[in-house]
Amino acid sequence: FYLRDMAEEFDIDIRMGLAYQSGKNLTYHYENRENNVISFYVNDFAANPVGTNVSLKSIITDPDFDWDVIILQNYYGGSNVSSKHEQMWVDGLSLAEYIHDLVPDAIFKLNQVWSIDIGYSTMDSETTQDAVDEYMYNRNKQFADEIEEALDLDYEVEVGYVGKAIATARDYIDENGLRVFGEAYSVEAFTAVGD
Repeated sequence: FYLRDMAEEFDIDIRMGLAYQSGKNLTYHYENRENNVISFYVNDFAANPVGTNVSLKSIITDPDFDWDVIILQNYYGGSNVSSKHEQMWVDGLSLAEYIHDLVPDAIFKLNQVWSIDIGYSTMDSETTQDAVDEYMYNRNKQFADEIEEALDLDYEVEVGYVGKAIATARDYIDENGLRVFGEAYSVEAFTAVGD
């Protein structure tokens, strides 16, 4: 919401798409890259999706879109970290290679929802959340390097470390108990969800 409206405020022509399946990591998206399991939103992610049960491939290759930037986000909802989670990064790299073959001119970026810089995650235990945040923080940096090397890119794959306010403002509840998607990026919403 905030990116779309910030772009409009500064007269920047932007169209954003979100290929979405809740709570799924990059292994899921790689394994289902050509299966019709994704919901697709354009610009207004609070509205109904423009497409449901579509494939990632169909979104990436849609002639109505000319993707400049592709942002990948790995999901981790566990309560511990170990080598068993490595497969989601291996598959994420395979997904990046697959997408790069389809749209070789698009720039890759990564998004990390919970940020170690903010010191916040969904984990109950502070020790656990610190360990998971640190794991995701360091593994995303490594993942960026792996994408650069595998695709022989001439640019740095940047990682956006999104903190608590942005990640949870989308679920801001107003004084009447209603979810306020349209105001999710506002100062009031950021204040409501805390620092």
